[in-house]
Amino acid sequence: MNKKSRKILEIVFVLLFANMTMTVSAATATQVLVEQEGSIESFIIYDGGKMYFSDNQLILDTLGNGSFMAKPLSAVNKLQFATVEISSMGTMEVLNSSFSVTTHPNPVVDYMIVRMNQEGSFPYQIYNTNGQLVLQGNVVSGEAIDLSSLAVGVYFIKIEDTYFKFSKL
Repeated sequence: MNKKSRKILEIVFVLLFANMTMTVSAATATQVLVEQEGSIESFIIYDGGKMYFSDNQLILDTLGNGSFMAKPLSAVNKLQFATVEISSMGTMEVLNSSFSVTTHPNPVVDYMIVRMNQEGSFPYQIYNTNGQLVLQGNVVSGEAIDLSSLAVGVYFIKIEDTYFKFSKL
């Protein structure tokens, strides 16, 4: 076999191999874990999708096309978020995972204790069921957050990528 024939054969093999292999591309999305009454549901919010509160419901429009799912806020206990990468093969890899946060007591009278598995001061935001920010600050693990200024009702506290629902008495 001469050099020219060998080169043509190499090019043919490269082209055949390239056609047999699949280019794997990935899309980044947001995974939302909704904990409600002892069960956890996972939703993937793709680019253009959205999640919001409306009329005491959690609305999930995962594709941003107006086709949504509604979950009653009364059943939602915790929301947790992670950035995920989804390949064209359908595999999902978590790019950032949430750190652990717990809060107690629930319902709250005046103070809520927050515990985290990481050191440092973390910002928190508290929202009412209309999605309005009503209180914010920073908290260190083991500290109490003073909630005595809040009216009686249902609220969400956000710390990092985790939301907890709580009731204020």
